Amino acid sequence: MRASVGRQLWWRSHGRRDEVDFWAAWLETKGARWPDDFARRVAPDPLIEDPLVTAWLDGLEQQDVRIIDVGAGPLTKLGVRYPGKNVTVVPVDPLAVEYDKLLKRYGIVPAVPTVEAHGEQLLRHFRPGSFDVAYAVNSLDHSYDPVRIIVNMVAVVRSDGAVLLRHAQNEGEQQRYCGLHQWNFEADGGDLVVWNHAVRRSLSAELEPGARVEAWVDRDEVLVRVRPAR
Repeated sequence: MRASVGRQLWWRSHGRRDEVDFWAAWLETKGARWPDDFARRVAPDPLIEDPLVTAWLDGLEQQDVRIIDVGAGPLTKLGVRYPGKNVTVVPVDPLAVEYDKLLKRYGIVPAVPTVEAHGEQLLRHFRPGSFDVAYAVNSLDHSYDPVRIIVNMVAVVRSDGAVLLRHAQNEGEQQRYCGLHQWNFEADGGDLVVWNHAVRRSLSAELEPGARVEAWVDRDEVLVRVRPAR
């Protein structure tokens, strides 16, 4: 418990400032080293293109789909529309208020506004089973308790829904634990392992028997699909 509380206090006192500073520089420079990402995020009606998500959407018979994007930053990377589906995307981030100030400073109107919510506290904001898909890309490894966030993401999707994750492999090690890069995501025998030099946690063990975990590596990214077993 002390370790968990300590991580949260560190995030509040140090990590959040690093994250806000990163996005301020990203907006100031129109994406810095990622101009294509900037152009996509500021587009008024971006298409959902992540194959991890599109493959799932293609398999759905229903037309109306609700997706929560956890740790979305100031502008969701996911996109907001998909052919043949009526998609509602709800981006959430604990720093949404600070990001809203940055967007106003640079005169940017998001396709959908980011809602203030900690992933570790999703159930304070959303009812269980209120989304068809819960999605996160390169965000949970910046949090103070990524496994708790994934558990909550499983809770807020429907029984026939999915949690879909895309994260850089072992980013904490790659970044030498600088700033918010305090966690590593690793695929191990189909399981997702979340670890650093103090903690090592198996997602399958954490969710058992409530969900089924599939994790694999595509180039340098760890992709994860979690389906509730309820």
